[in-house]
Amino acid sequence: DKSIGWYRKKITIPESDLGRRIHIAFDGVFRNSVVWINGHYLGNQDSGYLGFEYDITDYINYGGENTIAVRVDATMEEGWFYEGAGIYRHVWLNKTNKLHIPDNGTFVKTKTKDTTNEINALVTLINEGKTQKSFKINQTILDATGKTVSEKTINSCTLNPRETKDFSADLTVQNPTPWSLENPYLYKMITTVYQEDKL
Repeated sequence: DKSIGWYRKKITIPESDLGRRIHIAFDGVFRNSVVWINGHYLGNQDSGYLGFEYDITDYINYGGENTIAVRVDATMEEGWFYEGAGIYRHVWLNKTNKLHIPDNGTFVKTKTKDTTNEINALVTLINEGKTQKSFKINQTILDATGKTVSEKTINSCTLNPRETKDFSADLTVQNPTPWSLENPYLYKMITTVYQEDKL
């Protein structure tokens, strides 16, 4: 039905989350959505095809109930095909430390040379804390069986309060198995950030 709809959901966020950054992320809402939490306006997204997220850290009732409200207006079309209406993909509650990788903060570029894959892994970090943070970043590539095939650590990284910075690591994978329709082989890259050996 191409009309206006409302969603409301009550969630409890534990007191132990106080001090973390908490975001609500929508993978897809069709369309022209407006989002509130506990009566606080978070924003609106016109397009029904883009994912979006909001930082809700400062509006949370920690240790108690929180109400998320979403208004969706599907009366206007965005394409010539059937578009549906409402929240049609997952909604996530993402909890991070003040030092963290923001949404879409990892970018991987590969280049094949003979029997070697050269991989450049770029990761963005943000420090939303009030003090300088010192840390290290570990990039690990796993094959389809979960075995580590390449690893690199970027040591002695620092970020000032409210600073965002990109960090880059070059890795190699010998004799990689290429992806194909017949054999859709996938590798996985895991990024971990450690502050004084604490994940």
